[in-house]
Amino acid sequence: MSSAPGAHRSSSLLPAPVHRERERTIGRAVLAEDGKFAGYGVIRRCRSGYKIGSLFAETPEIAEEIFIALSSQVTGEPVYLDTPEPNTAAVALARRHGMSPVFETGRIYTKAIPDLPIREIFGVTSFELG
Repeated sequence: MSSAPGAHRSSSLLPAPVHRERERTIGRAVLAEDGKFAGYGVIRRCRSGYKIGSLFAETPEIAEEIFIALSSQVTGEPVYLDTPEPNTAAVALARRHGMSPVFETGRIYTKAIPDLPIREIFGVTSFELG
């Protein structure tokens, strides 16, 4: 999801959420002016409340915009966000919205650590997929 520094983007979210009523899954995306994704996120029902993940964005500001849009779709229930600790902007986003750690996990690799765009990962999809 990288783009050239200073690239322009649309400040609006897609006009309507992708919505699967049965599972109560809602997706949002931010598009750059050239029509490419600048970020996207999904909120879905979990055992207790809702979980945001995936949340990928080119910048912390785009991640915040998506986070607010997604979390505003559900009220009266807790919202969870699993952030990669090395992305300090993701951790700061969670704290700004009153979130605190519930539990922590660690990643273990059998070979080299993959070169992931950690600065663009604000919410992991799942612990199995990352």
